[in-house]
Amino acid sequence: MRTRQLSSTVKTRTKEHLNSGSEAIESLDEVSKTTLSVMTGISGMIGIWAVACLIGAAANLGNGPLQLAQSWFSAVTGL
Repeated sequence: MRTRQLSSTVKTRTKEHLNSGSEAIESLDEVSKTTLSVMTGISGMIGIWAVACLIGAAANLGNGPLQLAQSWFSAVTGL
């Protein structure tokens, strides 16, 4: 009889322990999803900013993308 009580107590505690672990995993999943969303949003904003800078540089030079490429090549090589 004592072993049955001990066995049921162990089973109950094990279930409680497993349930608390799954709650922790679920909360970590939520944190991971939120972090991924924030990182994706920031990456998208940086990409949009980079494209806007390229368009602005091409417009500033006046001759479009060819002049931009030539100016970039000159700046990189020093020629």
